[in-house]
Amino acid sequence: MLALLEEYDYVDGEDAFNQHSHIVLLELVIDRLLLLLQSVSVYNEVPRGRQRGEQTQQTTYLSVGLVVKNYCGNLLLSANKKEPFKDTKPFDSNNTNMVLSNPAITSSKTELSSFCASALSSASSFDVVPQTNNTPCYPKAEQHHVSCQTTSSSLIPCSACHQVQSLLRNTGDALIDLLQSEGLPSSLQPLAAAMEDIVGDMTSGDVAQWAEEQLRDTRRLTKHLKDVQGTVQPLEERIAVAEMERDSFKSELESAQKQFKQELEKHQINSVQLEFSLRKAQRSSKETEQRLQKEQQQLKRENMSLEETNNRLKEKIALQHDSLQVLGNEMQILSFNTSTEKAKYRSACRQQESMLAKQKSLLERVDALDEECEELQRELGEKEEERITLHNQMSKVEEQQAQLMQQQNLCEELKKEKQTLEVNVDELKKQVADLTRRVDSLKERERLLVAFPELNNWSQAQPQSTGNLILDMEQQLQANRIRIKVMEQENATLHKSLEKLKTRAQQNACREPAPLQT
Repeated sequence: MLALLEEYDYVDGEDAFNQHSHIVLLELVIDRLLLLLQSVSVYNEVPRGRQRGEQTQQTTYLSVGLVVKNYCGNLLLSANKKEPFKDTKPFDSNNTNMVLSNPAITSSKTELSSFCASALSSASSFDVVPQTNNTPCYPKAEQHHVSCQTTSSSLIPCSACHQVQSLLRNTGDALIDLLQSEGLPSSLQPLAAAMEDIVGDMTSGDVAQWAEEQLRDTRRLTKHLKDVQGTVQPLEERIAVAEMERDSFKSELESAQKQFKQELEKHQINSVQLEFSLRKAQRSSKETEQRLQKEQQQLKRENMSLEETNNRLKEKIALQHDSLQVLGNEMQILSFNTSTEKAKYRSACRQQESMLAKQKSLLERVDALDEECEELQRELGEKEEERITLHNQMSKVEEQQAQLMQQQNLCEELKKEKQTLEVNVDELKKQVADLTRRVDSLKERERLLVAFPELNNWSQAQPQSTGNLILDMEQQLQANRIRIKVMEQENATLHKSLEKLKTRAQQNACREPAPLQT
């Protein structure tokens, strides 16, 4: 039945198909009604015996008129059979009162008996018990059971129909609310609005139309659910892919942070080593300065002693005046060279101070990088908190990915800055080593120039004035001190050579008188 009803359903704009469906459904109703009439006829023929049953089995295929005639004849026969037992068989008082007190049922029974009589009068081939026109049918019809279906009672809906209609209304209202919440049109809503004005239950046509519209709405809702599932499934896949990318970005960020911490620790160790070497160089420079000061004081004391012996050496100085002039010129050249070397040394010290300042700025930069690292760690904690609310903030996935890309760029920039810092530290080490080598070479050169003045072309060099009288006098004083020191060394050598010459002369003088005596 359900398959036939769905197949021959009403379709908008198909008049021919709707007419054909109407005919088919009408034939289906007639067929079901004939089946009901035949079933009742067979039920009434059962008490009449096996012969009547065999006769009915031989006449199974009958027309509509014959079926209706048989039904009415069997109904009247059963009523005539029950009439002799009216006085002997007591009836239930409640049932009789109910039958007599309900005029609608009595009238319907009389109508049914009149309908059966008219049917029997029109059927000439049907054999029944003869009755006169003066005998009415309604007393026999009134003796039927109260639960029998009548014409008037068929118009009153039963409790099952009422429950079905209320269930249809409730499901229809729920379906309308669901469609409105989803923003979909409802074919059942106009029919429900029209049914609200109707008092009482719906008719069979209204129920059929209600079921049809409700079926359309359910189909529309299932289609919408399929569309929603088709859009939700790729979104869920994208969410899963985004979560996988987020996990990979997180692992990469953690590894980058670990590597950055290790490199930062190495850089701190290198900075500590550089600071230790710098302190060691400063201590060595201070020790050399103190040693030079001590030597200067010792030179001052020696100068005082030399001034005392200077008066005694004036005669010797007069003899060696020419050589002293040459030596003076050479000493001026040497003092000029030493002054230039000292100026270079001072410039190297200034470069070293600038390198120290650069190192201090690098340390400040390292502190700033540590602060940025702490900020990145705090931001990482905030990202962990945002991960919990990721399902409610899917619209911010792209922004979080952009932030992760920025953090990666920042890590790359930090790596580049660290590499530049390492290059600068290596350059500082090389410059410090070059400066120490230059200081050592200058010290060796100064010693060689003082010890072996003939190695330098002093006669070609000309003394130059700096323009500052005090500076020139200090340079001259320093040159004189160096000259005096060199002269003392030469006097010591001359004194030794003079003593050797005297001893040889005495030996020669002792040898000459011996041959004269012989």
